[in-house]
Amino acid sequence: GGPDPDGQAADAPQLPGPSDGRGRPVEGAGALAPVLALDRDDVRSDVLDGVLEAFRGRRKVPRPEGWSDLYAGLATVKPPALLDRVLRLAVILDEPRAVEALRTVLMEPTSDPARRASALSTLVERRTPGLERDLPGLLDDASLRAPVLRAMAAFPTPDAPKIILGRYASLSPAEREDAVATLASRSAWAMALLDAVEHGTVPRREVSVPIARQILALNDAPLTHRLEAVWGSVRATSADKAALIGKYKAVLGSGESNPSAGRAVFRRTCYNCHKLFDDGGDVGPELTGSDRRNADYILENVLDPSASVAREYTVTNVATNDGRLVSGILRAQTDAVLTIQTANERLLIPREDVEAIKASKVSMMPEGQLEALSPQEIRDLFSYLAAPGQVAPPR
Repeated sequence: GGPDPDGQAADAPQLPGPSDGRGRPVEGAGALAPVLALDRDDVRSDVLDGVLEAFRGRRKVPRPEGWSDLYAGLATVKPPALLDRVLRLAVILDEPRAVEALRTVLMEPTSDPARRASALSTLVERRTPGLERDLPGLLDDASLRAPVLRAMAAFPTPDAPKIILGRYASLSPAEREDAVATLASRSAWAMALLDAVEHGTVPRREVSVPIARQILALNDAPLTHRLEAVWGSVRATSADKAALIGKYKAVLGSGESNPSAGRAVFRRTCYNCHKLFDDGGDVGPELTGSDRRNADYILENVLDPSASVAREYTVTNVATNDGRLVSGILRAQTDAVLTIQTANERLLIPREDVEAIKASKVSMMPEGQLEALSPQEIRDLFSYLAAPGQVAPPR
């Protein structure tokens, strides 16, 4: 059709425009369909990015009038990255053809692993019915195993612990972390995890202090008693901490150190959460400007990270309506969605799924990290932390 008095195509479907963070459309931001209908992939990509950001956390948005014809055209775009954006928007608009298209990408072993992981993420966010039945089989695919282990936490499938623990011995160390985090997200699953610890299927050391705290936060008395019997107490005494500081100070003074080797230790143990010399993750605070040359300061923060911690790095526990507990840093929140950074992923939790939110004074940083390192690795790590600038990687 011809343009209307406002310069828009009269027959074009009207997509809902970006929201103001409270689920309400921003005035004048609609009428995006004519732009998406343009044969300009760069324009479409920018528009889709903006719309997807606006719809973050909204489980479903009403489909606009004329959507079917618009989707038929958009679904033929060639660039895979652009098509993925189209499909993500279409799933939010409850388009069944898009759900099936994403399922096809996910279940095709020869598809690009990054596209498959993106499809999985979108389908999990929408809690797509039936997806939970596909997940166990996808654990056989090494390229998807880690995100699938994380995705299983989103569905209250009764046999999930049996499926995960049956494969535990064959998982990589990083996959085991994902598996344990998933099992600790629901009371019945956490009980199965603790049974596995007792029987030796899961080594006790692979249940970290943050995981133990998450199990406590489930607020289940029998589970708490089981944790204490099988794993132990979460909080060490001040005398224990003083003894540990003395122990590790002796280690630091007992031999030579290699900052380059320490860089490799940092990469393995600290890199995902902390940035040093403009390299690393952003879960925890940046270390470049901290008092890194003071061994006492570093030891106190590593051995007792919750003793003094900024509020933005403390753990928030979010309980969902289907019995899941998510523990992590609350990165952002609106009336529509919470953004939670856990130890292994960033999650969007729609407000409509939230049953309770409870802040804590506990640091996201786990205790006991030095216990897994040899004396030489500890000396190397501390020498790297104390370096005035970036050092060469080990040969």
